[in-house]
Amino acid sequence: SLILACSVEQSKAAEIQVEYSDLGTYLYPSMVVHVSGEIVTGDADRISTEITKNSAPKQRGIFFSFDSPGGNLLEGVKIGRLIASRPELTTSLVGNTENPDAICASACVFAFLGAETREKHPDARIGLHQFYLGNNMMDGDEALGVGQLLSAIVTSYLAERKASAEIFSRMVLTEPGDIDWVSDPDLAELRIVGGNIIHASSEFINTG
Repeated sequence: SLILACSVEQSKAAEIQVEYSDLGTYLYPSMVVHVSGEIVTGDADRISTEITKNSAPKQRGIFFSFDSPGGNLLEGVKIGRLIASRPELTTSLVGNTENPDAICASACVFAFLGAETREKHPDARIGLHQFYLGNNMMDGDEALGVGQLLSAIVTSYLAERKASAEIFSRMVLTEPGDIDWVSDPDLAELRIVGGNIIHASSEFINTG
């Protein structure tokens, strides 16, 4: 793929697992979609297929649990818009008691932003950096044009998700090979985490 947002070399698709959570705050079961690994082209469609295949009657909420170093920027945005389009209550999570050190970096952040409510475990990390172009055959004008298009897509998407435009500023200040691990106070200030926070204990039940 041409447009990437994380300097990882493998091209294996993200791993997607679906479980159900018995949450006391809900009258009906809530789906839990675990997304781990690199985000590549086609992952949004794969997630959509898994949700459709595993949806339960009267399903009220979907939790999206992320542990990803990033990958394809446009696919991250596509996943985020898929999450935003769901009629259920949606929550994005990074890390839990079983996987407290989870990360969500680069393109993963845009997928994470799709949910109405966004939370992270205290030991989990969320990081930003520049997107980059994986095709070195473009000349300067072509690269500039593509960069401007991507910038417009990113800033428009941030506005859609009511996240701070400062996120884009922090991205451009960090080289693609580095990661700006955002502090918890800054995550809240940038509106990366937050929303209709729901606190409840849960038990994951594997349906597979």
